[in-house]
Amino acid sequence: FIIYPFKMNLSRVSKGFTIIDDYTQRAYVSQINNMLNLNLKTYELNKIDLSLSHDFKINEVQYTQVSEMYHTMLEKNKEIDFDMILLVAYKILTVNSNVARNIASNIRAIYVDEFQDTRELQYNVIAKLLQNNPQIQSMFVGDIDQAIYGSLDGIAKSVEELEMLTSHTFQSKTLHGCYRSNQRLVDFYSNFQSCPYEIESRGNNKNDRGFISYDCKVTKEDLPNIIKNIIKEKIESGIHEKDICVLAPQHYPLFSLGEYLKKELPYCNFDAINISPIKVNNH
Repeated sequence: FIIYPFKMNLSRVSKGFTIIDDYTQRAYVSQINNMLNLNLKTYELNKIDLSLSHDFKINEVQYTQVSEMYHTMLEKNKEIDFDMILLVAYKILTVNSNVARNIASNIRAIYVDEFQDTRELQYNVIAKLLQNNPQIQSMFVGDIDQAIYGSLDGIAKSVEELEMLTSHTFQSKTLHGCYRSNQRLVDFYSNFQSCPYEIESRGNNKNDRGFISYDCKVTKEDLPNIIKNIIKEKIESGIHEKDICVLAPQHYPLFSLGEYLKKELPYCNFDAINISPIKVNNH
């Protein structure tokens, strides 16, 4: 919407470009790892920051040369990666104010869902458009207590911050009804709210008590088998598999657990990382 029609405004993409996928990105980084004889493991390579600053400077601190060589490869091949799409779009809007005005004049409304997971660069792209057309209707919907993508640079901006950034005025409103959880769970959650306000359970299960247990004796090695047995027991008791959820502090423990459960409970239709019919996006 921004890059293809207006790429002539930015030298980095003005002569054409191709967007590479994660597989190609990993292949490039692995190739650089071999070229520099770093002997880094895959998980170490995955931690290298390949992003660029707003002025196209390298962000990586420890393995700067890896990131530099990676972006040299991209530029030589006339390629950009997924993370660069936002950066290139933002730069195009910045270097030529006519582009921002042109695009903004054709937009009637911008609605952002789950705004707490929006990255700074995404905010800046939206702000450029809103600043160039005060008539654009804008709305940000979300919950700062669900800001689960902080590791991916998601930011929950306040109303004041949004107003300063976009030059628009916003009216703050709050929903007080919850249709997912019973009142007992809602009351427990209320102890951890960032901005306390009253929430009322309005679902059919609002008066259910539920059951909570804490087992501190299970070893890490036995955990997959224990979880398997719990799932099997619940399904046999009549609980539908879509109503069963396994939570973990990070994604990584769920990869091996998901594969194990798929093997041990082949009749269950799991919706999980790497084993869904359609692979769940890592982000």
